[in-house]
Amino acid sequence: MQNADIAKELNQQPDLIDRASVRNNTRSKSIAKEDENRFTSLVKEPTYCTHQRIERHAAKLYNRDIFVKFQEELFNSSAFSVNEIIKDHKYTIVKNCFYKNAEFWKDKFIEVDRIKQEFKCECCKLQRDGLVCYNILRLFTQLGINKLPDSCINRRWTKTYREEELEKQEKKCIEDPGCTKAQKAIRYAMVNNKVTAIWSDICNNAAQSKEFLEELERFHEKMLKEKEGTQQEVEKQNALKDPPIGDGKSVLKGKRIKHPTEPTVEEKKKKGKGKGTRKVDGIDKVFRSCICYSIIIMLRYLI
Repeated sequence: MQNADIAKELNQQPDLIDRASVRNNTRSKSIAKEDENRFTSLVKEPTYCTHQRIERHAAKLYNRDIFVKFQEELFNSSAFSVNEIIKDHKYTIVKNCFYKNAEFWKDKFIEVDRIKQEFKCECCKLQRDGLVCYNILRLFTQLGINKLPDSCINRRWTKTYREEELEKQEKKCIEDPGCTKAQKAIRYAMVNNKVTAIWSDICNNAAQSKEFLEELERFHEKMLKEKEGTQQEVEKQNALKDPPIGDGKSVLKGKRIKHPTEPTVEEKKKKGKGKGTRKVDGIDKVFRSCICYSIIIMLRYLI
């Protein structure tokens, strides 16, 4: 990787530039990058900035990014001193020297409850960011507290948070009888990881590997039989149920069987015509009577 970077730098630089200086610069950059990767790696032991035991406890507790922020707060706490106002209840953090990029400039008050192991700083960094501020860390040094209390630890920043949340989701997917796409993917990953872990332990032993494969085959056959049995039961239940009701087919009225007392079509037409004429005759009579009555009234007024 270093040789490739050096070749890249040499191709980009003009011929007049000393090749040795380019090689040294590229090598120093790669070394700095390796040191950074080594420090931020979860496998390697981190570099500590103090000899305090609370820093070792935080290194085991927090993930690496949060631990770096914790180290900054712990290093900045050395610029302060503690004044006791009420023993085990109230303290003041006073700044002894100034430094660059200070988050707060004024002195802060801290309220303490030693029974509940609760520490409330005036800056409210713990409530805002979920990380202990340098004021509380300076008070821990004064009181001889070498481990972070539970009230000062945010689970979201711990190393075990991811694994714990994954276990919760896995248990939820196992208990939930649903069959969504996400649940299928999680179950598949769980079974695959479990089988892979078992196989990696026993693959060196031929007898154990054979037994494991036979047991796995028996379990698979058992599951297939249960699946077939459930399908047969469903088919039996469907057979005992009433057949589904389909759409009715209309029959032509002329072809259907009629009751003897039912009137024919011609008779129905005659009845309809008779009713219509009667209605018209009644309307005509009423209309005529109204006209006659109105004429009589007009003649009376004229006479």
